[in-house]
Amino acid sequence: MGHIAVHDLERYRLGLVMDEGELAKIGEHLLACPECAECTQKAPTQTEHIGDHDLERYHLGMVVDEGELAAIEEHFLACPECAGRAEEAARCVDEMRVRLVLGDFA
Repeated sequence: MGHIAVHDLERYRLGLVMDEGELAKIGEHLLACPECAECTQKAPTQTEHIGDHDLERYHLGMVVDEGELAAIEEHFLACPECAGRAEEAARCVDEMRVRLVLGDFA
């Protein structure tokens, strides 16, 4: 069995809403996997940073899973580096949108 996705571990660690089945599955995995269990003990600033792809998905409105969205937003609150990168990603996405509207592909 593989490891639990980082955003799911972050949701679990932060106590964000999960259905009973998901909560049970993660709990069972954590009992069997010391590596994932250790990740739930880390402080928010010690968790993995949000990747560029996920930052772009966030600003394009493509993160539709409420748990993933909450974990990303919670991470922004705890991680100034990712919050700054998120602002930069928002500027880039907005600039691309303007260029597309204006037909400025250069």
